[in-house]
Amino acid sequence: MGTVVRRAFRHATLAEARAGPGSALDIANTSCDEFFQNSTRRALVSPCSSPAILVDVIITTTANVEGSVIVEYMRPIAVHIVEGTDFVSDAIAGFSDAFGGRSKTYEAALARMHATATAEVEARATAVGATGVVGLRYDLDSVSGKGMQIFVLNVTGTPVVLRTPDEVAAASADAKRREQARVDAEKERRERIAATGDSLADFLSDPALAAEAREVLRLYGRSVLVGFLARRRDELGLPPLELDVDSLPATI
Repeated sequence: MGTVVRRAFRHATLAEARAGPGSALDIANTSCDEFFQNSTRRALVSPCSSPAILVDVIITTTANVEGSVIVEYMRPIAVHIVEGTDFVSDAIAGFSDAFGGRSKTYEAALARMHATATAEVEARATAVGATGVVGLRYDLDSVSGKGMQIFVLNVTGTPVVLRTPDEVAAASADAKRREQARVDAEKERRERIAATGDSLADFLSDPALAAEAREVLRLYGRSVLVGFLARRRDELGLPPLELDVDSLPATI
């Protein structure tokens, strides 16, 4: 088995749904009757129930998926399928084999086990939010005895989240933008606090910092608050203050 693309429904955010194939931007304004009358929209998002999206689950025996980037590995999954055949089936299978024919009984049993195992792998991968399964491995064993032939199929694979190179690049650019916004906000905050003055009262005039200080005081006491305030000034690049327990105000 190489690579198989299977489709499965999973719950998704509206943002995911809107980013799906064919653009689902107008689905939210689609009535239930319109939605179900248009079968092509079944692959998008139903406005009549909780958001769901039809995703492609790529199942492959290889370690990678060509054209995709693995951005997250999940806990490996294992599926075990056990199926037995009775002595009548064994006799028919033996008769076919004796005359050089194909044993359709065994072929049907093995095909059924293979399909069941693959579907179970797909379901478990979809349940944890994976969009692919790599390193899929099928191991078949058989046990005979007491007029029974038992087949045991063990299937293992690793669920992964796949992205296209363009999606990875876009996510990286977005992360850089968020980080730059955080740096700019911290810089603006530092400049605002520095402009208020050099006293402890000026330092605590920042509402967010004052809220943090009150929480530290409530949880850990005044001595820990002194260290917290000194550390925050250092993180903000502000000159140190002479701080001790006695210099703290009665209320913050």
